[in-house]
Parts: sequence; structure tokens; C-alpha cells
Amino acid sequence: MPLDNPAGIRGYLNDVLNGLKRTQRQPYTTSGRVESRNFRNGVHANILRAQLKNEDRVVLAVFPVKGYPYLAVLTSNAPEAMLPSLLGGLNLGGIEGAVQTSGIARSLDAQLELALGGGLRSRTPWRRKPRRASFS
Repeated sequence: MPLDNPAGIRGYLNDVLNGLKRTQRQPYTTSGRVESRNFRNGVHANILRAQLKNEDRVVLAVFPVKGYPYLAVLTSNAPEAMLPSLLGGLNLGGIEGAVQTSGIARSLDAQLELALGGGLRSRTPWRRKPRRASFS
């Protein structure tokens, strides 16, 4: 999806919102206005806000990272308060290489194996480094 086409961005974000309406069975409404916003980490996002009972509840954002579009969906009672810390706190270096487009993807328990390619992709699970227990 090209991120330089405002009408395409608006259409895409509205399609995502319509999917949320169907899956969550909530009557979200929107003005349809897409705004651009810059965050402290360099993310430049196009944002669509949606309301539930006239209160902001959903923020959809699409932004490029190294030429690829990423979608963020924030559902909250106070999305505006959370938006700067969540999108502004993204570690863009951690995104690169997270999606595998070729090769073999295996489940964590090694019970499932899929050949990737032809549009089938795998997202690498994010794992925390194990903490050492301190017994003091």
C-alpha cells in the first residue's frame, strides 16, 4: 500500500475500522478525517480516530518503516493519552527482520512446520531475555 496517497490511506484505515466493527460488534463512528502526526522517535503516522458513544475509543495508525507499511490499532478508554508513549516509544530497529518471507517457519514446540513464500509470511515472536533470580 503506497503511503503517499491520502485517499488510499483513508480507504485502508476505513476498511480496518469496518473490520473492527464486525469482529468486536461495536458501532464505532468516525468523521473520516485522517491526520498526520510525528512522534519523538521519528515515526510519521497517518491516524484515523473512531468514537463509541461520542467518546474517542480507537486510534488506527499506519506508518512506514524502511519502506514497509505498518498498522497500529489502539483501543482504549483514553487513546489520546496513550498514543504518544506507545507510537513514540517504538524501537524501529527491532521491527526490521521481524517478518520472515521465505524459508521454513516452525512453531515453538516444533509440532508445526510451514514453507514460506508466495505471500505466506511468518512473524518472529518477541521473547524477553530470561531474568536471573536474585536471592538476597
